[in-house]
Amino acid sequence: PQGTAFVPWAELPRLSGAAGGTSVHVSLAALTGEPVHVPVADAVAEVVPGEDGVEVLWAADGARTRVSFGPVGVTHTEG
Repeated sequence: PQGTAFVPWAELPRLSGAAGGTSVHVSLAALTGEPVHVPVADAVAEVVPGEDGVEVLWAADGARTRVSFGPVGVTHTEG
């Protein structure tokens, strides 16, 4: 991985698991060094859910961020 949340792209860790039903819940957060906080709802123009991810259209410049939900296995072993 290259970069951080302050450059064009970043790889972020995630957790996943099996679920039933048709509902997907996505939590969106913005990291900024700006002195004035902008609510995420004001910063986002559109959220587009897809088959394997979600795409966010940012209000300020029309840039798009795509978060994909690829197959990732997570295991946990109690020690």
